[in-house]
Amino acid sequence: MTDSVFQANTNRVCIGCGLCANECRMIRDSSGFLKPEDKVLEKNDLADYCPSLQRPRVGNDGPWGPRISSWIGWNENETLRHHASSGGMTTELASFALDSGEADAVLCVSSDSDEPLYGKPRICKTAEEVAECAGSRYVSISPLCLLPKTLNDGLHVVVIGRPCDARAVRAWLRANPEYSNQVPYVLSFFCAGIPSRDAADRLLQSMGGNKERLETFQYRGNGWPGFATARHSDGTVKKLTYDESWGKVLGRDVAQYCRFCPDGVGDAGDIACGDAWYLGEDGAPSFSEADGRNVVFARTSRGAALLERAARAGRVHIEQLDDDNYLERIQNYQFTRRVTLYDRQMALALCGKKFRSCDVASSKKLRHYVNLRTHLRIFLGTVKRIIEKKIDV
Repeated sequence: MTDSVFQANTNRVCIGCGLCANECRMIRDSSGFLKPEDKVLEKNDLADYCPSLQRPRVGNDGPWGPRISSWIGWNENETLRHHASSGGMTTELASFALDSGEADAVLCVSSDSDEPLYGKPRICKTAEEVAECAGSRYVSISPLCLLPKTLNDGLHVVVIGRPCDARAVRAWLRANPEYSNQVPYVLSFFCAGIPSRDAADRLLQSMGGNKERLETFQYRGNGWPGFATARHSDGTVKKLTYDESWGKVLGRDVAQYCRFCPDGVGDAGDIACGDAWYLGEDGAPSFSEADGRNVVFARTSRGAALLERAARAGRVHIEQLDDDNYLERIQNYQFTRRVTLYDRQMALALCGKKFRSCDVASSKKLRHYVNLRTHLRIFLGTVKRIIEKKIDV
C-alpha cells in the first residue's frame, strides 16, 4: 500500500500536510509535529499523493525550478503590504481570484484564537477574510485536511500552501481528476522548513512570554521582515527580531524531511513567492527593516495570466527580474540548499540510510553551480549530524 521505507519511518519523514487525514484527524507527536493517526495511514493508499513518498526530479529546470517569468513585486495596498510577512503578494493574488469570480474560496492557514501560538487551516470566502490570514505561521499546521471536503462541496478553491503542500495537491488532483477544474490556482511560497510546536513553545519562553495570558502571536509582519510579537491579556508585548526568532530558535528545529527537501521554492505552484531581500554592505541578504517586496515566479501560463491581470488592475506592482546572479545572492540559502541536495543524499547513502527525498540522478545535475569546497562542507556536515543522531530518517 505505501512505501516500506515510509512505513518504517512515518513519524520521521511525514511533513503533516493533512491531506490523508480528512477533517483534521491529526495528533501532536512526541517531537511536537502534527502527524496523522495510525488508523488514518492504515486506511489510505498514500503512494498516489503523499509528498513524503514522492521523489521528484529537480535538476531539469535549474536551481529555481520551472519558470515562465520572474519578477520582484509587492501588494499595492500599503496596509496589507506592511502587515504581511514580506510584500503581501500571495494575499493579494488570492483575493483577486476571489473578487474576479475565478474562485469561491481560499484554503490557507490563520491564527487560532484558542491557541494563538500555533495556527489552524481556514476556508476564506471573502477578500477580507483572506487579509485576516496574511502573515507566516512558522509552526506545524495541517492545511490540506480541509481540501477533500471543500471540493466535494462543489467549491472552486485557491490553495495557498508550502512547497510540499503544493506537490501534494497536484498529486492528489492527478489521482482524483474529477476535481481538477475546482482548483484554479495553487499559490506557494519559499520555505526553509517546518518548525515544531515545541519550537514555538521555546520561542515564546525565550521572549519572556506567557502562554496562559497570550492573546495574539505574530511570527513576522507589521514591517519587513518584522518581529515575532507576543501580545498578552495584561497589555504586555514581547518581541524578537526575525534573525533571533528564526535563526536561533525556530530554524533549529524543523521536520526531518525538511533537511532533505527537494523543493523549497514552490515548483508545483502556479505562482511561488519569496522574500526579495536587499543586500547589505557585505553582499549578503540584510534583515534590516524595510518596505516588503517579493520574488515572484510565474510557473504556469495560468499563473502568469493571473499575475499580469492583477498588475493591470492595480492590485499588485511587478518589475521584471532577469538577473539570476542577483537572484542567487538575495536568496542564497534556497539556492545553496537546492544545488547541494545531491551531497545530502549521498551522505544518507554512506551512512546506510534508505530514505531519499528526490530522484538522485536528477539532483546530481545541479552540482556544477557551486565549488567542491561547498559540496564537501555540506556532505561532511550532514554525515556528522547523522552520526550524532541529529538527523534520523
